[in-house]
Amino acid sequence: MQAFGNAAVSMLRYSDSIKSMLPIKMQAFGNAAVSMLRYSDS
Repeated sequence: MQAFGNAAVSMLRYSDSIKSMLPIKMQAFGNAAVSMLRYSDS
């Protein structure tokens, strides 16, 4: 779970860096990230 957490943080930082370029795709990515986090919690 520590490795998963590190990967999630890296993905969020990456998404923030290119958010202005791909807002629609990044929204979908954000939704997927939230779904993964909820799945990992359950």
